[in-house]
Amino acid sequence: VDGFLQGRSPQSHDIIEAHPDVLAEMERLGWYEKPGVRVHRGCWQDVILNLPDSSFDAVFFDTWCETYDDMLFFQAHLPRILRQSGRFSFFNGLAPYCLFEHATFCRLAQADLLELGLVCDILPIQVDDLGDAAWLGVAERYWQFK
Repeated sequence: VDGFLQGRSPQSHDIIEAHPDVLAEMERLGWYEKPGVRVHRGCWQDVILNLPDSSFDAVFFDTWCETYDDMLFFQAHLPRILRQSGRFSFFNGLAPYCLFEHATFCRLAQADLLELGLVCDILPIQVDDLGDAAWLGVAERYWQFK
């Protein structure tokens, strides 16, 4: 996701990352030297408290291995950190093994964001079957829907 976003040449690109292996890989790949990139080392729960008000045009949140309560805590900061016409997007990894429960979390997030004054559109995308070879060596798949 960060490569996709950086490919659009944003004026600034903040990345919050806590995992030491990911940070080491980011350093190896030169992320610390990319134009406009600021890497915040630490858990988002700590870093978000120190982000300046109205400082982002867009925020992407990867919810992988987060709970819905974690996501609510993060979302509560969006009205403060987003600029007036800012946008928010997130990877919804909640309930990856049950399509019904996943859809329920999508609608719940939509309602909770609306309470914060943020309209949430849910856009379905077509994901082709990657085949079993794509998952070799992966401990846990993101999706298990059929």
